Amino acid sequence: MKAIDKRGNIFGKFNIIDALVLFVIVMIAAAGAYKFLSVNPQVAAQEKAMEITIKVEGVRQPTVDIIHEGDQVQEYDSNLPYGELIKKEVMPATDIIETADGRFVEAEIPNKFDMMLTFAVQGTVNDNSITVASKEMRIGGKVVIKTNIYAVNGRIFELKIIE
Repeated sequence: MKAIDKRGNIFGKFNIIDALVLFVIVMIAAAGAYKFLSVNPQVAAQEKAMEITIKVEGVRQPTVDIIHEGDQVQEYDSNLPYGELIKKEVMPATDIIETADGRFVEAEIPNKFDMMLTFAVQGTVNDNSITVASKEMRIGGKVVIKTNIYAVNGRIFELKIIE
């Protein structure tokens, strides 16, 4: 008995085209399993100390007064510990407005303030992301933090990993 007969069947049972298609499918499945089941040692997560600065915009004076350095805050959605506030900077809130003559100028917003809040945090760092309190941190990303007294939201302005 020949391996391939006159009609192109392998051992008289399988068509060679069918065998090639089956081989390609098995190879794709094996490559997919390798990709998703193998662990890349460079992606292994490491716990690191960080400083994250959040810009909070347009808050009123009572909010400014209630936030103090040393506050322990939590991430709003998960209620997981986020970190300790180590530095608070307050400046008048500003906005770009159009003047009567058509120019655009930066003007202070009465009774509103912007704050730069710097936190000492512990997070997980790998090649793909930085995670603090189960949330991925990226510059420009939105963050909502809270204590039992206040909650504020802002955008990540600076992220430093402490080596």
